[in-house]
Amino acid sequence: MGRIFLAIALSTVTLFVWSGLSQQFPWGVPSVRSFATTPGEPYVFDAPGLRRAPPGTFTTAAFESDIGPGISTLATDATFSWIVSVPRSSYSPTAYFARELACQAVVAAALVTVLVVLAPLSRRRRLGAVALLAFAGMVGSYGVMTNWWGLPLIYSLGMSVNLLVAWMLAAFVAGWLLDRGQKASAT
Repeated sequence: MGRIFLAIALSTVTLFVWSGLSQQFPWGVPSVRSFATTPGEPYVFDAPGLRRAPPGTFTTAAFESDIGPGISTLATDATFSWIVSVPRSSYSPTAYFARELACQAVVAAALVTVLVVLAPLSRRRRLGAVALLAFAGMVGSYGVMTNWWGLPLIYSLGMSVNLLVAWMLAAFVAGWLLDRGQKASAT
């Protein structure tokens, strides 16, 4: 049982680290166009290429009260936009990282559970099953969001590859540890 928890912990770290690294790929944070209309104070999400504009350039007081917080849509003559808004006071890198770590721990626990359930199969078949699950996750999340939310294809494909690589790395690490535990208990 201890190896299972260790496998979950190592997989969580693997997923978390890969998530951080892969955000620096061209389809991650660098692809985000960031705008700020807050004069005189630092912007909370200082993405590359931040564009500053005077207050009221993109939004009005009505926008702030009518649109945020929540999910809204905005239609103009030329575009249709999905807008996800949260109160600025809710932005906390520490809280975001903590929630990210918790999410990755849930994914790691699910992956390790799959590996334990499929333990009678060869390592290759277990990793194949994880790859199929990752593919389902890719299409079920990024495919659907590309369709409905209009995510750019390069972003969706890049994030899908990130998901596949992350899950395979985590499954490989967990599988290696679980297999070592099985061999040790068999001798």
